Amino acid sequence: MAEKIRKTGIDIIGNVPWGTHFCQFYQTKEDLVDILVPYFKAGLENNEFCMWVTSEPLNEKEVKETMGKAVPNFDRYLKKGQIEIVPQAQWYLKDGAFKLERVLSSWIDKLNQALTKGYDGLRATGNTAWLEKKDWRGFADYEEKVNDAIGKYRMIAICSYSLDKCGASELIDVVSHHQFALIRREGKWKLIESSERKKAEEERGKLLETIEITKEAINITSPDAKMIYTNKAMDELFGYKKGELIGKYPLILNAEPKPEAVVKEIIDTIEKEGYWEGEIHNKRKDGTEFISYAKIGAFKDKDGKTLNFVSTQHDITERKRAEEMLKEREEKYRRLFNLLPIGAALTDLEGRYLEVNEAYAKILGISKKALLGRKATELTEEKESGKIQEDINELLARGAAKGVRKLRIYNKDLILSYVNALIYGKERKPVGIVSMVQDITERKKAEEELKSSEEQLRILFEFAPDAIYLNDLKGTFIDGNRAAEELVGYKKEELIGKNFLKLKLLSPNQIPQAAANLAKNVLGRSTGPDEFILNRKDGKQVTVEISTYPTKFKGKSLVLGIARDITERKETEKTLIQSEKLKALGEMAGGVAHDFNNLLAII
Repeated sequence: MAEKIRKTGIDIIGNVPWGTHFCQFYQTKEDLVDILVPYFKAGLENNEFCMWVTSEPLNEKEVKETMGKAVPNFDRYLKKGQIEIVPQAQWYLKDGAFKLERVLSSWIDKLNQALTKGYDGLRATGNTAWLEKKDWRGFADYEEKVNDAIGKYRMIAICSYSLDKCGASELIDVVSHHQFALIRREGKWKLIESSERKKAEEERGKLLETIEITKEAINITSPDAKMIYTNKAMDELFGYKKGELIGKYPLILNAEPKPEAVVKEIIDTIEKEGYWEGEIHNKRKDGTEFISYAKIGAFKDKDGKTLNFVSTQHDITERKRAEEMLKEREEKYRRLFNLLPIGAALTDLEGRYLEVNEAYAKILGISKKALLGRKATELTEEKESGKIQEDINELLARGAAKGVRKLRIYNKDLILSYVNALIYGKERKPVGIVSMVQDITERKKAEEELKSSEEQLRILFEFAPDAIYLNDLKGTFIDGNRAAEELVGYKKEELIGKNFLKLKLLSPNQIPQAAANLAKNVLGRSTGPDEFILNRKDGKQVTVEISTYPTKFKGKSLVLGIARDITERKETEKTLIQSEKLKALGEMAGGVAHDFNNLLAII
């Protein structure tokens, strides 16, 4: 746990506890540098998260230059994010106006982020040079609330005020709302205690009145751990009447299996760290159990002797239940994430892997362990890493992106189909990227092979010696090859979409035969070869043999027809038939003459 006493880096102040809120009056840029540079140097060196809200006369650039000269390795602190330097317009006047609750909430958010990252606490400063007269009252209320609340947190804050902008009433406001103030007199810094602080002792008697009406359960115990005071909220939380708990040990409120061990741990921590905070398993007077979050500290005299222990706590049972439900839900979604049949990954905005499922690791051929913490751009060759960065840039610009990307990952050629989407956090700010990926390498190869095969078939179709055509089951012409165009004298564009039964390609007496063949095709039967006489576009007629075959093409039922020009063959056959007939007549005539001569000889 972080030490309660912190080094300020400012000689006149020395060490202060967490929760210290003071101010500095300045006249020059040098006054600011004189106090704030050693103040932040001490914070950086003592594992504190530092935040400097700048305003003229010391701007962001000058702050970085000044800190760079005074703090060794300042660039390293800046790079790892231990210090943020923010212009006042982006902090106090975000959205163009000062809003008290928003600014207070933002400080607490920054503190929580710092603690999550392992820093001991938050050290901050803000310059009020931007304040206009109209903003003064609102900012004074803000300072009052900060002063009242800061003691609960691991925070130290300096507020800088320009003496040139503060009149007498403003000076009184400023000093009263801070624990003390720094001001330069005759070249030396002086410490001015707040009148409110001086009155603290006088107001101690009023403290119990305030404690009594607060909603936080509070109890005070003696050094031997007997309860000597409980407020109304404490009595109600544990189900006791006023005064019933006085003189009793807090052990009767504890539902832990070994309450004595818990109490010893708390006291040991307080002696070492100054206070203890954490969850306690409690029980009420009626035996019902609940969980509270408690903070326990010790009041000591000037010699370090413990005077009292003070405990504050509140019921977090419902919150714990909600956290358990959320944990169960997260675990459910994590299981679903890991069981997805497609690759899934979560990355930060730089493409660094935060989580991947087994399918994703299998696609890339890299183990989950080897992927986590690495950037996606590190997996590819340098010339291809830019493609992944392009995808990230497009995603940040549009919020979502999808497509197909060819990549070479660890000597493995992949074609990936992907969908990327931004993950949003508070205030709709993007905090990460979710990616869904499918390996379509084999599918793409199959498509290329199919495309090549189709191209080969197309070539065979186009350059086949016989006329080949396609029509649907109603006889509508769909496609034909070059030989088909040459056969009928029409370009296929002239025939596409037209029904061959209604064209004048066939003589009327041949249409019934063509229709009968089409009917057989509809029933899934082939026909032919059958002879038909076609009427060409130029008026000539050709004799063809046509065979038809029912087929499927791209899911449609069609008819494939093959027509062969047999005009010459038919003419040859006709000539041969005529020749045979003449030969037969000649032979017949010769026989008759011979018989006639024989008859004359007899006579």
